[in-house]
Amino acid sequence: VAPSPRRRLARSPRRTFPYSAIPPSPRRHLAPSPPCPVAPPNISPFPHSPIPPLPGRRGGEMGAMSETGLVLPVSVHPMPAPTTILIAIVAFVMMEPFTAAIHRWVMHGIGEFLHRSHHRPMLQRFEANDWYPVMFAAIVNLGFFAGFNWDGFGVLVPVGIGVTAYGAAYALVHDVYIHGRLNWFANRQVATFDRLAEAHRIHHLYSAAPYGMLAPVVPAALRERAGHTTRNPLVKA
Repeated sequence: VAPSPRRRLARSPRRTFPYSAIPPSPRRHLAPSPPCPVAPPNISPFPHSPIPPLPGRRGGEMGAMSETGLVLPVSVHPMPAPTTILIAIVAFVMMEPFTAAIHRWVMHGIGEFLHRSHHRPMLQRFEANDWYPVMFAAIVNLGFFAGFNWDGFGVLVPVGIGVTAYGAAYALVHDVYIHGRLNWFANRQVATFDRLAEAHRIHHLYSAAPYGMLAPVVPAALRERAGHTTRNPLVKA
């Protein structure tokens, strides 16, 4: 069977519309996206650049936003250097009367059961009295923790620096030079330390004043009384 010839269909004429007649396509009205957060000016994690604080949970300052979006601790807001040095010096100076008071009314009072070992011949490397510097160091470290992490306690950092400096000076004079617990000075003599050692000898002779260490106040009667004896309880047997 011969194939039937294809019939060629006539194309319908193309209809043209003016541009204004084309109906517009419907558009979706999307809500505008929130703007990207812009960091406030002068934001820097370095202490020389001021960082605006963020409100904390307790109404204080929690921290500040850095350029990377991290919340920095409050400790990035440093206290002015002159103020820090002044507070540390005041804390260092005030530690002398505070230490004398603790020595008088605690170590020779309710806590004498620990301090009594210090007024006896030292037969071991450590004595019960060593728990006092351990407790004092723990208190200072708690102050540092609060100063670096809690709102409104930043002043405890320079106070802790001054207290630590006093503790180091106290240990150098009392434990190293006078009692010779470390052989740092050997047979060397330091005039200033010798005067402090003489005041401490009077304290060990009579278990009385002076109770201070770096600026001891020796009563005249005890000084005169100690001048008539050559006994030195500080010398190891």
